[in-house]
Amino acid sequence: EVSEMIGMLYPYADYLCVNVSSPNTPSGFVLGRAGYLRRTVEELKVSVERAVGVGRKLPLFVKLGPMLAPQDIDDAARALVDAGADGLVVTNSIVTPSGGLSGLPLREISLRTTARLRTRLRGKIPIISVGGILTPEDAWQRIVAGADLLEIFSGFVFGGPDVIKRILSHIVTRLSDLKMKEVAQASGMEADLYAR
Repeated sequence: EVSEMIGMLYPYADYLCVNVSSPNTPSGFVLGRAGYLRRTVEELKVSVERAVGVGRKLPLFVKLGPMLAPQDIDDAARALVDAGADGLVVTNSIVTPSGGLSGLPLREISLRTTARLRTRLRGKIPIISVGGILTPEDAWQRIVAGADLLEIFSGFVFGGPDVIKRILSHIVTRLSDLKMKEVAQASGMEADLYAR
């Protein structure tokens, strides 16, 4: 039972993320279709409410795959907002014959997807951007493209834990240069540019 599992995780989780793309299965792309997304989120929202109780909050994020066509991205965004998703994570790994591929090959795809979603959603729900964030400038680029938060995997492998300190220092410098005090002020300011 999904509600029981969510109930066990609730005391330890800041949010739940359902990954609706699967680079390791042949039909993984099907999970990104708008109708499926809407039904999945609606059902999961009911399960979350049943597990944590009415009035208590456990945000539900949805992680999308990288190979969606532009129209599919738009349809997915609309469906997820309508279904009550609390946020998006973009994007999962690229599908290859031997499994998921992440890191540098994902950078441009994830950047464009982040920007496109930002132009469509205009801040209705937060976006966590992931995929190919290897340098401090990658992180800044993802913010101005529309990310509210960042998730890093390969960056840790290649840059070590110190990559976080370097990213934060770079972001503080860029904000200062722009006379901004918060990341939220910069988030999405170049979304239209990167969404092309």
